[in-house]
Amino acid sequence: MGVGELQKICELLVSDGGKLALDRAKVSFADKQGLILLSRLKTRGIKLLNPVPFVEEQLKSSPRI
Repeated sequence: MGVGELQKICELLVSDGGKLALDRAKVSFADKQGLILLSRLKTRGIKLLNPVPFVEEQLKSSPRI
């Protein structure tokens, strides 16, 4: 699944005030666009579960956008 598709799905699910949690157990790498999306989702209150350590470090060290 690409970043754009994930963003559209998440927007649909939370647009009416719904709650969402993403299981990231199988996400072993995120490019810049992926990190931006994850950061935005996190700030919108979407729970990011089961982080892979490498991606979690990428997210922590990436600039906030």
